[in-house]
Amino acid sequence: GATYVASVGSLGNGGLDDDLVVATSGVSEAQTSNYFDETDQTWYYTTSTPMVRLNLGLAPSISSTDEDNILCLGGSITLTSSENSGNSWISNGVEVGTGNTLSVTSAGTYTVMVGGVSSSPISVITQDINSTTVSNGGIASVIPTDGATYQWSNCSPVSQIVGANLSTLIAQQNGDYSVTVTINGCSETSSPCVSVSAAELYDNTAFASLSIFPNPASENVAIEFSLKTASAVNVTIADLAGKIIFNSNLENKVEGFAVMNVDTAAFSNGIYMVTVVTENGIGAEKLVIKK
Repeated sequence: GATYVASVGSLGNGGLDDDLVVATSGVSEAQTSNYFDETDQTWYYTTSTPMVRLNLGLAPSISSTDEDNILCLGGSITLTSSENSGNSWISNGVEVGTGNTLSVTSAGTYTVMVGGVSSSPISVITQDINSTTVSNGGIASVIPTDGATYQWSNCSPVSQIVGANLSTLIAQQNGDYSVTVTINGCSETSSPCVSVSAAELYDNTAFASLSIFPNPASENVAIEFSLKTASAVNVTIADLAGKIIFNSNLENKVEGFAVMNVDTAAFSNGIYMVTVVTENGIGAEKLVIKK
């Protein structure tokens, strides 16, 4: 749908010989096909139409088995050309395949060329996942990642823990645990397993009940508990790195229900551990701050 001017040039050698020969195709009307002679710096027309072959075909396109072109560690995605034949796959200036499809196992920029016409490039990236776990007392945790989901499992014997779907696990018993982190369809399981050796600290035997409301919380939270026996009580709130950001010692509490209100307006978004220590045992609950 556009008008083109096609040209062929040669440095020449001053007319000593016929260094440039152009094939012809039909007859041109006068003044429609022209050439410039470097020797006498003059434009001439020719009635023998110079033949210039142009490839005006549509550029090929690439489809992918992953719409985001994200490559899982150790996996592959398949790129497919819109053309059935004549394909040349290029990555970093090197031909890496010639078929209609290309199996990609490494990150990079890929194009496909057909008949000298190249597709638009696509970038394949590798999804990085941090599944390194740590333990602190009866708690196992992994650094949280935006958009990730989690599944904790026992390591011996291997079995998923129903409902253990946060980046932090409060172990109900001593043992070895792993977590499977999934993001953008890619999954990685932590290795080696992390050992928890103080789960008994979190058995809540001192409490008839222990709860946090609201959870997730924003501006404030109520820590509600019911003691089985009278006791002095200490309440702490710590982030997942173990840094205590709230601490309060309560006078002796009688058996039964008690509540503590905590201002969380200055807390950053994230997951925290609320620990309630009594003379008879320790209780712990997760607190999510979301503003």
